[in-house]
Amino acid sequence: MPRSNFTRKHSAELVVRALTTKLAYHHGTMLIDTDLDRIKEYLKVDKQNLITKGVESVPSPVTNLRAYSSTVSHESFCEAVKDVFTNYYCNQFTNISERVNTTIVDVEFISTIPKVIEYCKEIKTWEWIYGQTPEFTLQLEKEFDWGYVKALFKSKNGFITAVTLTPLHLEYSNLFNALEDALEGRRYDEEEISNALNNARIHDVGSGSLIPISEVQHMINDLGKWIKEAL
Repeated sequence: MPRSNFTRKHSAELVVRALTTKLAYHHGTMLIDTDLDRIKEYLKVDKQNLITKGVESVPSPVTNLRAYSSTVSHESFCEAVKDVFTNYYCNQFTNISERVNTTIVDVEFISTIPKVIEYCKEIKTWEWIYGQTPEFTLQLEKEFDWGYVKALFKSKNGFITAVTLTPLHLEYSNLFNALEDALEGRRYDEEEISNALNNARIHDVGSGSLIPISEVQHMINDLGKWIKEAL
């Protein structure tokens, strides 16, 4: 299903369809020997600076299988799942006593199915990954060697819809207004922000200002690095 047509309603319909036919698709994540501290770090969000209209995630405790078995591996886990899955469905639904043949879905197998290849390419696109990002607001503030700045970013569907950059010193207002205009409407990613700031540097962002051009470029570099680090 194209990402543009994908919603939670469609997701629920797909689950219902799977459960009401002779086929069912199961998916999940099993941690065998994962660094749990890194997982916590990756999932950590500074809620003080981020306001979102998306559905809030509910933290759940996780653990590794290695905590219960010192010999468990990826291969042994896959074999165990295969055995339990086939035994359960054979006994409960199909009345087939013999073992069911299994298919290993790997890169080689996938490469033989054009439609799957097409889907794999689609889910790697920017539109699929970020195109339906819920609306959110990001608030930032930082003290630079040239002054203090507050920033407010609003984003929807992966695009910057509004930007407010507030400098402490009013002589920076023209420069900041030009940067706001350059950033609005851009994709919310590092490459697009870099392009926007580079374009702003090329144009007359310093016009009407007494700020030396070398200082303008220094400020834009500082702001660009700061904003991209906050993404």
